[in-house]
Amino acid sequence: MGLFDRWRKRGSPPSGPQGGHDQPHHGPNASPRLDPGRHAPAAGDACAEGYRLLALGRAQAALDCFQQAIDAPDGTGVDGHVGQAEAYDALGQTQDAVDSLEVALALDEASLPALRALARLRRECADHEESIVLLERAIGLQPENSELLTELGLTLSGQGNVSAAAHAYERSLALDPSAAAPRINLGLLQLQQLGEAEEAERHFRKALEINPGNVAALGNLGLALHALGRYDEEREVYRRGLALHPDHLELRWNRALAHLSCREYEAGWVDYALRQSRSGARKTDVFAKPDWDGRAVTSGRLLVLSEQGLGDEIMFASCIAELQRHASRIVLECDPRLATLFKRSFPEIEVVGSDRARASEWLGRYPDIAAKVLIGCLPRHFRPSLESFPHYAGYLRADPARVEHWRRRLAALGPGTAMGISWIGGALRTRRALRSLPLDRLEPVLGLPKTHIISLQYTECQAEIDAFGERTGIRVHHWPEAIADYDETAALVTALDRVITVTTSLVHLTGALGKPASVLVPALAEWRYGDAGDTMPWYPSVRLYRQARSEDWTAVVRRLREDLGRMHQAEGNDA
Repeated sequence: MGLFDRWRKRGSPPSGPQGGHDQPHHGPNASPRLDPGRHAPAAGDACAEGYRLLALGRAQAALDCFQQAIDAPDGTGVDGHVGQAEAYDALGQTQDAVDSLEVALALDEASLPALRALARLRRECADHEESIVLLERAIGLQPENSELLTELGLTLSGQGNVSAAAHAYERSLALDPSAAAPRINLGLLQLQQLGEAEEAERHFRKALEINPGNVAALGNLGLALHALGRYDEEREVYRRGLALHPDHLELRWNRALAHLSCREYEAGWVDYALRQSRSGARKTDVFAKPDWDGRAVTSGRLLVLSEQGLGDEIMFASCIAELQRHASRIVLECDPRLATLFKRSFPEIEVVGSDRARASEWLGRYPDIAAKVLIGCLPRHFRPSLESFPHYAGYLRADPARVEHWRRRLAALGPGTAMGISWIGGALRTRRALRSLPLDRLEPVLGLPKTHIISLQYTECQAEIDAFGERTGIRVHHWPEAIADYDETAALVTALDRVITVTTSLVHLTGALGKPASVLVPALAEWRYGDAGDTMPWYPSVRLYRQARSEDWTAVVRRLREDLGRMHQAEGNDA
């Protein structure tokens, strides 16, 4: 799909999440349609033919037509360069598309199509600052253009400026209350970043009043209803949406995550397989092998491919033991950061730590690969129900020598309980604000007697730790060398007595090591944590502490403090 096709078609975008580690189920932002008049009459028949060829998927041939428009004596060349940008974008030649648009702007600095298209490309390349500059130039030329304000909201949201993005969407709606894109995007912002599910529901329902078949509004309304715990209404929304759009990928994806959140695993895994067709999925084209069908592999090797984030790889690796009963020879591709830990934990299989781009460098070492399977497909075979989850004491093994090193270092702190903590989770796109809390909010837990606090926080946190210590007198030990290497982190976690963490990959590492973990779960949780209960079937050693409502960590910390106090008292009595 070309750049300007995306402008036209995103007026009613799909719903569903945008992928990554510990990522939530939500819909993508909507984008306004491009004005129909993409080129001036002076562009002539050459531009018209170029767009006709683009519509047929013949981008290379379209380039020649746009070059003719550029060379035509009756044109300015601007329209031809804008058309070339679309053709280059369709061919995946992003820099050439950027160059064409910059030439167009050099010829006419007030070209709205060029400004808008270049702003989009800059945003897609994560150059949010430049995208904002371009959009503000365009808005200066057309201040009453609601579509430009929606584009600005998208860019501000990608930059992490939630309040400014919301304001841009509100300005867009003030200019055009019937517009779907800004209303849907504002609802998503409220749902994902602000935890305001009721407000999000209101916007999605308003969009459906204007256009009852809007697939983005339908899909995202389902997500809002899920966040509000209204599961029957959510299912009805997906039923209605799929009746109108039977093969819609994102509607089925949302439905899959709804099933998985409710621990209806057999139904959920069916549509969960669609993730590989979604935007942002890791490509497997280099592995030209048949997909594993679940039967025993009696000849050759079975290749297990990594996907998603570190936490997902760890979680799905819990199925490796069952997989070994179906294939005696397995090659497991994983994130390089997990390679040492996985090699030690699964000594009977070949473990390759590699990013996907370098697969060709090692794939030739295994000419007898008979089939491949994505690691996220294993649960469909081995976790069809809640009862199928094994009650194990951990399946990952840290380095014994490094564990002993950390035990000695912890013992040097004096007698007492060694407790690891992590309080910031996720990234901007994975709802960091809703999944995290300030270190100060954990003071009731960290001030327990005879407790040594060890930071397991992977983000920059020393300044916050220092300020907390000065204010409370509670010392939080932070050893960056233990965080920089994942295998070293595993050794430290194994040496600790327990871990307290927000929802991040540390949950998976601690649970897979079989160590006790208390997890602070936001009101809108990812599917892997389920929608209710204090247990996590993937990890028997994990206990969940859920928010009753968004951003209310006070009650969560109070419950955790009470439980830890009882544990400390029991441990003291045992001593």
